[in-house]
Amino acid sequence: MPKLTLRKVNAFTTGGLAGTGNPAAVCLLEAALLASMPDSLRQSIAADIGLSETAYVEPTEPASCKGSGVFKQHDTFKLRWFTPAAEVPLCGHATLASAAVLFTGVLLGSCSGVLHAGHTPTKGCAASKS
Repeated sequence: MPKLTLRKVNAFTTGGLAGTGNPAAVCLLEAALLASMPDSLRQSIAADIGLSETAYVEPTEPASCKGSGVFKQHDTFKLRWFTPAAEVPLCGHATLASAAVLFTGVLLGSCSGVLHAGHTPTKGCAASKS
């Protein structure tokens, strides 16, 4: 039986410290789980988690994604966001959280269009003097 993979990610933070940033849940849905994950169940899970958004990442072509490892083998996925009360058309921090979980450049198809997300190493910012 396939497992439901769920992660909590603090977006917009350095170091991922608890209580900092903007938390979102990210749920990776393998093809085998899609038939058993109607919108009502996704909504119930998001309400149970209780964060401002829960992102559901799933294969764009489930029929071609057999077995585990789909999230390492592909770079394009569908993405949907649920608050505890309703599905929403777009959520920035949950999109970034999804990309962080996937940790590679990805294309996320959503009802808001195709979103490009990826990891870009950055150097520390210099503090400005006033």
